[in-house]
Amino acid sequence: GVFVKTFSFEPLLNNLPYGLMGDVQDVSDLLELRQILELAKINSAIASMLPEQLSGLEEVLERMRLQAKDHKSFPKEDRMFHHLLFKSLGNHMLLKLLDVFWLAVSKASQHINLTDPNPLRTYQDHVSIFTAVKAGDALKARKALDQHYDGIRKRLEKIERG
Repeated sequence: GVFVKTFSFEPLLNNLPYGLMGDVQDVSDLLELRQILELAKINSAIASMLPEQLSGLEEVLERMRLQAKDHKSFPKEDRMFHHLLFKSLGNHMLLKLLDVFWLAVSKASQHINLTDPNPLRTYQDHVSIFTAVKAGDALKARKALDQHYDGIRKRLEKIERG
């Protein structure tokens, strides 16, 4: 009675948010895994970056800038930015995993207030990542990614302290 079908993260996505409800440490751990994946693959992403991806990243950044200027968060654009960053690798499993992590944290934020208190800073973090990627500077890109995740970690720590 085993049926073979295309692999899907859907069952995981449907159940993961319930496991993360209110557990800041689990959300923090999941975020750390996403960061580890992105840091591990940024060199390859830079090496395989296509001109149309750079253009796409610039367009997403502009939408982020407009939202940040109005003091609004931009989760849709943030998700797209990270997707475009690694798209040229052609690793669909990596993109799906990053998306699973993104969606799980996003759904957990319905139970844990992860509202971005400073969208302009988050926008600037993404500008720093883009600038390093466009320059082909993997070391600066890694530092910019670390800074970006550091901001999210600080929000989680603040929530955990109460």
